[in-house]
Amino acid sequence: MWRHFIDVAAGLPTNNGRVNFEGFRDTLARVGITGLPDADLLALFAIADEDGSGAVDWSELSGMIVSQASVVT
Repeated sequence: MWRHFIDVAAGLPTNNGRVNFEGFRDTLARVGITGLPDADLLALFAIADEDGSGAVDWSELSGMIVSQASVVT
């Protein structure tokens, strides 16, 4: 799933390689993750947005993916 997320996110318009909350939410919807309240999506986004800038870059996203993958396995 995360690989598909990355592929979809790569096609989104970004701000200097960073995706804001709307882009994050749209990417999740495009990979089939729908029906979650914005409060839950904001919580996920906050985990990924390590520096609190309001946007997620590749380093932050990959860090979240790796940390979540270790929880799942």
